[in-house]
Amino acid sequence: MKNTMKTTAQQVERFTESALTDKEQKRMSLRMGTMIFAGMIWLSGIIYRWCFPEFESVTGIIMLIGAVIASFNIFLNALKGFISKSPYNMMEQLVSLALLASIAKGDYQIAILIPLIMSVVHFLEERSILGAKSAIEGLKTLQAEEACLITQEGEHTVKAEVLLPGDIILIRPGDMIPADGEVAEGNSSIDQSSLTGETVPEDVCAGAKVYAGTVNIQGTLKVLVTKKVDETSLSKVVELLKKTEQSKTSAMRIIERYSEYYLPLIIIIAIGVLFLTQDMNRVIAIFVVACPCAQILVSSTAMIASLAVASRNGILIKNSKFLEVLGDVKTVIFDKTGTLTAGRLDLKEVIPVGDTAREAVLCSAASVAWASNHPVSRAIIRAAQDLNFEKADDIKENAGLGVTAMGCKGMLYLGNRNWLKSCGLELPKEPVHYGPVVWVAERNKVLGCILLADYIRTGAKEAVDLIRGKGIGRIVLVTGDRKEAAEAIKDEIGLDDVFSDCLPADKLEIVKKEKAGKNIILAVGDGINDALALSESDVGVAMGAMGSDIAVQSADIALMGNELEKISFVIGLSRKTKSIIYQNMVIASSISAIMLIFAGTGIVTPLLGAFLHNIGAFSVLLNSSRLLKFSEIS
Repeated sequence: MKNTMKTTAQQVERFTESALTDKEQKRMSLRMGTMIFAGMIWLSGIIYRWCFPEFESVTGIIMLIGAVIASFNIFLNALKGFISKSPYNMMEQLVSLALLASIAKGDYQIAILIPLIMSVVHFLEERSILGAKSAIEGLKTLQAEEACLITQEGEHTVKAEVLLPGDIILIRPGDMIPADGEVAEGNSSIDQSSLTGETVPEDVCAGAKVYAGTVNIQGTLKVLVTKKVDETSLSKVVELLKKTEQSKTSAMRIIERYSEYYLPLIIIIAIGVLFLTQDMNRVIAIFVVACPCAQILVSSTAMIASLAVASRNGILIKNSKFLEVLGDVKTVIFDKTGTLTAGRLDLKEVIPVGDTAREAVLCSAASVAWASNHPVSRAIIRAAQDLNFEKADDIKENAGLGVTAMGCKGMLYLGNRNWLKSCGLELPKEPVHYGPVVWVAERNKVLGCILLADYIRTGAKEAVDLIRGKGIGRIVLVTGDRKEAAEAIKDEIGLDDVFSDCLPADKLEIVKKEKAGKNIILAVGDGINDALALSESDVGVAMGAMGSDIAVQSADIALMGNELEKISFVIGLSRKTKSIIYQNMVIASSISAIMLIFAGTGIVTPLLGAFLHNIGAFSVLLNSSRLLKFSEIS
């Protein structure tokens, strides 16, 4: 994905066609066909006038027919605008007034040329908008069209949309993965940059999850399909982006609110100019240059560019209003597990008792843990994977307490301190540790204990420093862990406050208290056990949302990967976007005012106005396109 978005020119070349829906293609084709036909009629009128100058009335009829054909769609949309009160039809309403004035004056040639010229300019404008929009719509091209399905009869090439959960598909090196699934066989590296924005490939083996739209780099894989194509993470991202594009910003709402006064104001200005100058051409020019193309694009173009930047960096924004609010955040609330920490237990230390060797403690623990899926057991197995340990038999798991098994030398015990004591074993004093402590014993002898920890995520401190550099005054930690563990993380990362031993309902109440006094809150969690807090905050951000439906649903913004520094990135993007929108408002208003003055004083003629009225729109487009180059450094 990163490679496909290097320049706006590449986006237009590769994605513009895919950005057009069938309906849009038909609409544009019909409009251009109509204008070409009207242009041919205008040309016929010019030729007829040149050949038969004495029959000016016939030339007028030809021009009038051309004017009606060229103006029909404009009149139709203007009528729709009067019914729906939509500001998006105001351009057609103003042009309709200009055309009616031209026809009433008998200047049929002007009535043809104005819509012809404006249609060409608007066509170029729409292509420019679609060029920016294509960065988002281009995500659709990441969906593989075909898949290699493995059945009892062999390998078959099928359409990706026919894949069902339970199917086995073959993924060769260089193939794009067509559906979400789980690796059944093989080892490889997967390029996930299309979804996460992360350029470092992810190594996968049997049991690893893979996602539609990502690319297999090295080995051949057999993948068990877990979701249909229309239910994949990529499909959900594309669907949510569609909804986000349609959401309105505060700037757009302001424009809509005052749009009902704009048309009457322009009519009053035109009447005033006509009264003072008796020049109908000036009135026509005023109606033409007053078209609010630039005002309508003020917010939408900036938001489309921002969504493009966010999506290519693995950030999914569900509504444009959250992009606006982000820049005003005053407090950031972090969850601990899976957010500031990796969300996975790993070995910290092995403490033997007596003359027992460290490796002996770990091997005995692994002999018991090998058959368990408990996070503690998985952490022990990972730590002992390079050791030669025997797999014990007759394993019995006591939920929440520990595991017993029969080893070659007798009964093995693996569990917490109180449980081992209840089994009649005498244990030494437990070491000071804020994470899980697991004791290991063989027959009646305690071999030692294993200290496990959920380590702080790499780059967490740097990410917090970046957020603080954005002027965020308060950064706090809310966790269900013990106070000692929470305080240790607070001190190491440099947070302002910590709330420990919190249940989901407690986290919700903390968010409510932090919001007191109209304080804008950004909450960051894994989107699963933090759903209440994320939904209550002004902006909820879910980490590691790729493949997690709950994360995407519960959060306002979803980071498809686990890079904490992207929180600072999206805050900066929000502020830059708001700045661009305000600049666009000034640009659009200033150019409109200047053009109205020029039209009213006769400097700009109706035909020249048809060419120039889109200067504001192109200026807004150009200014918004600067967002496509946004980076943290900028």
